[in-house]
Amino acid sequence: MNIIALNKFFHRFKRYFFKYKDGFYEIPYLANSPELILESLKNVPFMKWDDSKKLLSMKNHFLIGNIYWIKLEDGLWFILADTLYKVNVHCKFIYDKYLPSDYYLISFNMFKHAASNNLAVINGLSYKTFSWNVIKPGAGASNSNFKNTSCSSIGLYFSEDWAKKNLLGNETFVKSKFHSFFTTKKCPIIIWPEYDSESVIFFDKAKMILEKQQENEKTTSLKNLAADFVNHFTEIYDVEHTNDNVNEIKSETQLKLAKIEKLLNDHVFKDFPGIEFLADKFGMSPTKLKRDFKQIYGESMYQYYLGKKMDYAKILITEKNIKIGEISNMLGYKNDSKFSEAFKNKYGVLPSKINATSNSFL
Repeated sequence: MNIIALNKFFHRFKRYFFKYKDGFYEIPYLANSPELILESLKNVPFMKWDDSKKLLSMKNHFLIGNIYWIKLEDGLWFILADTLYKVNVHCKFIYDKYLPSDYYLISFNMFKHAASNNLAVINGLSYKTFSWNVIKPGAGASNSNFKNTSCSSIGLYFSEDWAKKNLLGNETFVKSKFHSFFTTKKCPIIIWPEYDSESVIFFDKAKMILEKQQENEKTTSLKNLAADFVNHFTEIYDVEHTNDNVNEIKSETQLKLAKIEKLLNDHVFKDFPGIEFLADKFGMSPTKLKRDFKQIYGESMYQYYLGKKMDYAKILITEKNIKIGEISNMLGYKNDSKFSEAFKNKYGVLPSKINATSNSFL
């Protein structure tokens, strides 16, 4: 049945592979289950499949990277991806309505973006973003990645049957806010920015197990990690979602917001573009733009913009050893004291107390 579905999928969507639209090359793949995701990616040109290592390697004009996967038990999969995008790529979930679609996805994602600017002094620098995604079965999700962006992600896929057997009997889970999300039909996708050291550790542990351990050791180690991953996620979800006023954000809007976030990062050495300008440029009402941006990125556009100014300031201090006065001027502050105050508000320390060897500050 799956083979037939895949053949139909490639027959219908072959002409859309690597289609260029809105500044991105689109790659659709069948997303009803993790197995079909892997099988559909396997058939994309320039992919190298190694079943013994549970590894899918990619090296082409669009991207370079590896995807590791493992089926831990019926209804439970880990998929880990480590990819560098050479062009703008938009990955789009496609669902076959004639096949079951009952998998949830929880993923933690780490992005390293190349900075776009005209200042020679900061050429080669980059900025990082982190996010959690929660996607319900059949949700119209997408994933937009910009040129020269590296993405590392760890995704846990679990079916509704697996969840009923392993989560709904867990008292901690049942009392959590994530349980209410899980048991309602509204809002099929939630995305929010998040960084904590434990989340990054999960990715590093999973990658090490998938790369280093023998087949019989992987399953046991990753089952334990999966349990910890769900518990950790549930705790973070309860902290982040203090109320249930979360709106569904469609994939088309997600793409617009990703472009806006990139534009804000590219403007940190310029004036703030302005909400009215951004709303008009991307065809959104100012009210919807402000609401959706804050939901995904956790703060207003202007606060995000100011925060990125300080992120770049931190990089210029620790990696380039540029003087405080020069950085203040580059970022558009009229005097050094205003810049130092903004820096301290974000990092809790004056920029003058940081030096180029402060690795612990990074």
